[in-house]
Amino acid sequence: MAMRKIFRAFRTDRRGAALVEFALLAPAFIGLLVGTVMVGFYVQNYNAARNILADMSRFAMVEYQRGDKLDASALQARAVYVATSGKYNLDPGSLNVTVTPVTTQVDGVKQMLVKLSYKPPFNIPLVGQVAPSINYQRDIYMFDPNSTVS
Repeated sequence: MAMRKIFRAFRTDRRGAALVEFALLAPAFIGLLVGTVMVGFYVQNYNAARNILADMSRFAMVEYQRGDKLDASALQARAVYVATSGKYNLDPGSLNVTVTPVTTQVDGVKQMLVKLSYKPPFNIPLVGQVAPSINYQRDIYMFDPNSTVS
């Protein structure tokens, strides 16, 4: 008889139900929050990679028209400088920039292929590295206004 009263008391007691529900749902909500922040950081880094190469394209064209004929190593050094500076602030250890000259069939135009790969340093405790590598490439065309086009 005494056991029935104890079980009946547990069955009708509602104190602490909110705490149990919170304990069950909190990990899911925290996971969603962390995931949303991580996706935001990844999108920001992807946009940074795109904007770095756009900045490089503008820089190369302006310098080329000024008469400063930049080579691949100078463009690569400038890309790394822009990427690690305060505007984008990417981690230099996770950044790889390659600039390769490409032959064109248009006189007076110099073409370079710039490839940027970046591994965002996102680590979630107990999960590890979750962000995929960002790979972006862009052709840079530099026109020499002093050349003659046939």
